[in-house]
Amino acid sequence: MSIEQTKVSIVIPVYRAENTLERCLASVFAQTHSNLEVILIDDGSPDRSPEICDSYAQKDERIRVIHQSNTGVGAARNAGMSVMSGAYLFFLDADDYIVPETITVLVNRAEKTGADITIGNLRESGGRGLVRESPPYSRESILSEQQAIAQVRYELFYDPGYGVTAWNKLYRAGFLEEHGIAFENRRLLCEDRVFNTRCFIHRPRIELVNRYTYVYCIDASTITRSKIDNPVEKSLSAVEAMKDALDANQSADENEDLFTWFVFGQINQCARNFAIHSERPFKDIKAFLQQYRENDLVRRCLEEIGSGKHMEGISRTSWKRYARGLSRLLSRGAYTKASMILWLRFKVIEHR
Repeated sequence: MSIEQTKVSIVIPVYRAENTLERCLASVFAQTHSNLEVILIDDGSPDRSPEICDSYAQKDERIRVIHQSNTGVGAARNAGMSVMSGAYLFFLDADDYIVPETITVLVNRAEKTGADITIGNLRESGGRGLVRESPPYSRESILSEQQAIAQVRYELFYDPGYGVTAWNKLYRAGFLEEHGIAFENRRLLCEDRVFNTRCFIHRPRIELVNRYTYVYCIDASTITRSKIDNPVEKSLSAVEAMKDALDANQSADENEDLFTWFVFGQINQCARNFAIHSERPFKDIKAFLQQYRENDLVRRCLEEIGSGKHMEGISRTSWKRYARGLSRLLSRGAYTKASMILWLRFKVIEHR
């Protein structure tokens, strides 16, 4: 089969996306790779999104629409995966869009190398014509033997974290099917990272493509970017899901660093949510930290980072100091100081 004949399934969860969905779909129809299956999952959207989905399905036979009650982005993606028929799978958020060569570029690399996951590079659009390009990748491939290197693992899943999101990646469908990889149907914080960790523990061949294939629109606010409801509950569920995934594959020991940094990242993400959206951010961050540290897994991870463990993959000295310092404060129950650090950090970032 030629590359042009290779079928690619594009799964797009849709929720409150009436202002961005048509832009997203226009970018799909502009693809130079034409053998596409486009699966739109209307996740109980209360706006005009369902009508837009149905309208486009009438115009193009490659589009399939699934209407369901609101269950969250992970369950919506699973619904799309359950009916897909392509050799490859690409997730696209309805807020965002892709450049015309995206699928062609990613399929070409995947077919030439046998990659299980092929990752393009990223542009961020802040609206009003403001676009920021992510730095070029420092490597072209991440092979099985390289996946044990601390720096590679940290870069992939934490900083810059190009392995975290589900979008902007072309997944080989056979790889996902072979290992039974799917999203959690329950609502989690960082469900993409749990999904990609499930991929990672099966040692996929990963290819990195230095072409800007995806435009992430940070000014949008729909299914993936609005205020997080019940962030502590969703975060602890994510911690539990990550632990379960590692235990199920008997790989918890060899991936201890990934789990520890996942927990630390959850702390920062929850704090950021409170700092941006709460009417009393400092108090809510402090209450969150007190509740979060009661979890035995969280407490253990903080103790490990505070002691200097899992630092070998980090190149930035400032980040090592921040992580160790914050973890030490939390380990000894200094919630006021820790809350102030987090509140100020995200207040500064948000106003840049």
